[in-house]
Amino acid sequence: MFNTAVRRTFYKISCSVLILMLVINPALSQGQSVLAPVMTSLGQMIGLTPNYTPVMLKGMIVNPQDPLKFDFIFDTGTYNAKGNELGQEANKIIKYFLAAITVPEKELWVNLSPEEKDRIIPDQLSKTALGRDMLASDYVLKQLTASLHHPDSAVGKQLWAKIYDLAENELGSRDAAINTLNRVWIMPEKAQVWEHEGKVMILQSHLKVMMEADYLKGAQKIGSRSIWS
Repeated sequence: MFNTAVRRTFYKISCSVLILMLVINPALSQGQSVLAPVMTSLGQMIGLTPNYTPVMLKGMIVNPQDPLKFDFIFDTGTYNAKGNELGQEANKIIKYFLAAITVPEKELWVNLSPEEKDRIIPDQLSKTALGRDMLASDYVLKQLTASLHHPDSAVGKQLWAKIYDLAENELGSRDAAINTLNRVWIMPEKAQVWEHEGKVMILQSHLKVMMEADYLKGAQKIGSRSIWS
């Protein structure tokens, strides 16, 4: 059996990794991973997809006699994946898990900020499927954000109308210079976890999306770390 200190450390790492899996794992859309069809060319606008629940790694069981042997527990998602489809997604997520417990925690991040072209992904993470798909997700996130903010989109028209109205009311001119480059940080906020005799399940988890100024204030207080920036 694990001693208390080792068990707590193990479950802390496991829970962090499981939360990460809830964020990064690919969703099923018409039998395919959502990352591949969404990765479009630069400058192409994309829209929102229908709501869905992807295949998720929800928990695991550890064998006390063989601590390196895991039984993984999956949620089959909205499309109730089965057979080869479920197997492919499960294997991909397990590879994410193994990468996440191998790569140091401080190196589990990606960054596509145009202001930091030399700081995209840590070298060790870049060699894994987890790192590749985190970058792909960040790319899609930024592409979707830009599409929604575009003045030719329905949401963008409403957004910029309000921004210009606000500028006129506050500054007296609709031609005022506005800084539109704002970094967004996404990081784990909280999770409800059940643990008992070698079993761990994530019952609920939540991510927090913050503007950079708010993130830095919080980081100074608690030493928070982002997944994407």
